[in-house]
Amino acid sequence: MTALVSALAAAVALAAWPPSSRVHRLRAARRDATSMRVPHVLAVVVLVQLAALLLGAALPAAAGVLAVVVSAPLLRRRAEGRLRARRRDASVDVVFSLAAELRAGRTPAQALVGAAQATEVLRVPLTGAATAVRAGAPAAEPLHVVSQLDGCEVLAAVGAVWRVTEQAGGAVADVLERLGMALDADAADRRAFEAALAGPRASMTLLAGLPALGLGMGQSVGAHPLRLLLHRPVGWALLAGAVLLEIAGVAWSRRLVRAVVPP
Repeated sequence: MTALVSALAAAVALAAWPPSSRVHRLRAARRDATSMRVPHVLAVVVLVQLAALLLGAALPAAAGVLAVVVSAPLLRRRAEGRLRARRRDASVDVVFSLAAELRAGRTPAQALVGAAQATEVLRVPLTGAATAVRAGAPAAEPLHVVSQLDGCEVLAAVGAVWRVTEQAGGAVADVLERLGMALDADAADRRAFEAALAGPRASMTLLAGLPALGLGMGQSVGAHPLRLLLHRPVGWALLAGAVLLEIAGVAWSRRLVRAVVPP
């Protein structure tokens, strides 16, 4: 039992241990939003198996695989959302950086290089855009390519403004600065909206965790609900139904929240 508890603690530490800052920066620059850290996947499997052993439950080994199958899409969507938000915020900073670089007399390629150096999440695509401009492409074309990344849609407007302003003979920096101010105001409204949703989201999380709290209270008063849920077929059926209802409730709540979140 002591060995199992020690292994369980080690698995928890593996799941929670943050990567070093240097490794984290490299991964942030290169990783895809759909990827998942392998140690975290293994930790989920180990945690499920060790929890089953500690409780003496006759759970099959496939329970760990099922836990990964259920948790992987959730983690992937969370990673995609975080990356999208980082790119959206970085795109606004890129607009101001381009305006400042152009106002300082830099060429379009030099302005893109300067904007790339000012951001981490968009450094690679902006550097590629600068290379394309240096090779003779109009600045609007590589910016349109970068805007295809999820969260970088505003850069398509930057490319369009750049193209029209160059053709009309106006000052690109002035127009980009005004565009950046408008985008910054939109970002501030979005942050305020997200802050307003923090309360409902916290309530949703609390309600989702109430079944686990009820099980803990039942165990503490000696009712032993886990003995029924994990050792008897009727308990397995009740547990499966409860899990399905829990997943349906969380999915419905998330859908309601997404319905009011601006795109």
